[in-house]
Amino acid sequence: MAREAAVEANSFYGLIGNGETVALVSPRGAIDWLCAPRADAPFVFGRLIDPDSGFCDVALPGADVRTWRQAYLPGTAVLETAAHGHQGERLLRVVDFMPRGRREMRRTFDPAAPGMPVHVRILPTFDYRRATHAWTRDSLLLDGKPFLRFQAHTQQQSLCVLLLEDALESAAEFPGPRACGPGLRLNIKLEAATEIILVYSDACAPHLPDTDAAGVLAAECAQWKTWLQGVPYTGAHRETFERSLITMKLLTYAPTGANLAAATTSIPQHPGSGSNWDYRFCWVRDGAYTASAWAHAGCAHEARTALDFFFSCMAPVGKPWQPVYRISGDPDCSESVLRHLAGFHGDGPVRIGNLAFSQKQNDLEGEVLGALWDYYERTSDRAFLDYHWPSIFRAAEYTAAHWRDTDNGIWELRGVLGHFTHSKVMCWCALDRAARVAAVLHREDRAAAWRAAADAVRSDVLRRGWNRRMKSFTMAYGVPLCDSALLAAPLCGLVDPAGAHARDFMARVEKELTYQSLTARNIFETAPFPLVTYWLAQAHLAAGNARRAREIVDRTLRLTTDLGLFCEHVLSAQDQPKPAPDTYLRSARDLATAHESLKDAAAMLTLFRDFYKHRNTFKEKTNTPRLTRAQKYQFRGNFPQLYSHEELVKTLVLIEDAEKKSGGGSSVS
Repeated sequence: MAREAAVEANSFYGLIGNGETVALVSPRGAIDWLCAPRADAPFVFGRLIDPDSGFCDVALPGADVRTWRQAYLPGTAVLETAAHGHQGERLLRVVDFMPRGRREMRRTFDPAAPGMPVHVRILPTFDYRRATHAWTRDSLLLDGKPFLRFQAHTQQQSLCVLLLEDALESAAEFPGPRACGPGLRLNIKLEAATEIILVYSDACAPHLPDTDAAGVLAAECAQWKTWLQGVPYTGAHRETFERSLITMKLLTYAPTGANLAAATTSIPQHPGSGSNWDYRFCWVRDGAYTASAWAHAGCAHEARTALDFFFSCMAPVGKPWQPVYRISGDPDCSESVLRHLAGFHGDGPVRIGNLAFSQKQNDLEGEVLGALWDYYERTSDRAFLDYHWPSIFRAAEYTAAHWRDTDNGIWELRGVLGHFTHSKVMCWCALDRAARVAAVLHREDRAAAWRAAADAVRSDVLRRGWNRRMKSFTMAYGVPLCDSALLAAPLCGLVDPAGAHARDFMARVEKELTYQSLTARNIFETAPFPLVTYWLAQAHLAAGNARRAREIVDRTLRLTTDLGLFCEHVLSAQDQPKPAPDTYLRSARDLATAHESLKDAAAMLTLFRDFYKHRNTFKEKTNTPRLTRAQKYQFRGNFPQLYSHEELVKTLVLIEDAEKKSGGGSSVS
């Protein structure tokens, strides 16, 4: 058996994309994930979550490959994967990118010396490995050069492979999975850099691409660099900041401005957890965070586009927003299980769709209006507020009438309805920001009414969502459990970031949910979570403690992948820091004794019962597979994750703002 070459430590998949969909490239140069033509469409390449599904990989017959390494071309979304020999010499460089605005994936194979043989295998498995295809082959002239074209298609999807005729030594089919169709093996002798162009489509006649490989690559690099030059940030960690912006851009569906939470589905945070959710949709909450981050970064166009998407999705009656939409804006995100797919490293089930769309989450109006106000503060774009005034009015009026309702909360607990404190805080935010907008637009009658409603929400939160014994905000009314999502209270201004409530709560979060400067959601979800980790940094900034904020950021930046990307959780299960034993004892004591009344205790028990009863909607068995240590290391949740990057961007900008305000300047690194 051939020895498998090593990859660099902390190597995960690289992300490329074109504003319509994305692909994931493994550390060994295999494209294991591509949904086409949109990121939420069925996959064409799906080996990431099923070993029998499609891919495009590369092998070097006869070469003794020691290691593989990946890197992005600086300031771009162009990915290089290189094979190296025993002396560290480079044997082959593979350059992958997807030109923006084109349904193409371009792969250039660049040998270190002429005459290198390379085998490229391409196996499409259309419609989640449920559709059959056959290959056709023909020749054609493109820009005066003879090309070979191989095509496979179904009624809904197609894949076309093009390469120069004189580069191909031979081509053959190899068996694909049953009921799908064969793969294609291309045996190439690399005399010089050679490009293979993959053109995908939802039609049977995909377009013909531009064959000027160098020109297309140069134009792609120039487009990214020109865009980044317009970003005014000059603070620390500029390279990481730019990589996060590029990742956010790749996870944005350009036709609508919607943001993907992640590019993948069914990759849980740790083996056997059953949390195999589909993240290829636009969460209103995550998208609002992204709009705010765009605004802070000085990307006003991107911020406006994201906000426009949410206002376009707004329901004409009833609750303004549901939690999740398809990236086209379609509200139907119905969920199902693909039982014929094995799952990531054998850890099923594989789900498509997300039932969270049917939940009630009362924080959404506050998330959108909070992001809108962040945009206004950064741009002074009064016309944008005026244009969306009818939608702002409706969101605020709905919140004023319904903030007392129960909901499923920020952590989307299935089958659980409660008075979640974070949702109440964000209802306050919705009313507060709407009142501010009304004042800017000289609608003082509405401003006064919404300020009064916001005051009522604040009083309720401080009376029922603050536990005096714990000196902490609680996850839900009557549930004495510390939840780091309540960092939203000082961040949005419901309480003074430097006041007693914020100071006591942050101390509780630091003591109970933060270890090695990384913050978890709560005592039941102890995996470090980038979203709330950056919220803690932002809360320290708001309280005037920039040193602690920088310390937290510096800690997280040591935990990116080798490509500077963040996953859903910052570490794999076996490497995660753990809470101290007394933390569990303290939490257990609080849950048993810190209730305000017996009624609250009964409500908490009902909430927990409903959570465990409804956690597994489809009643699938989630068997933990036997895994190697390297495989276990890959379980960090769906990756790359949007909110990890957006909150880093926002935090770095806020640190830069604080340094400029204090006169300390900024140290670029």
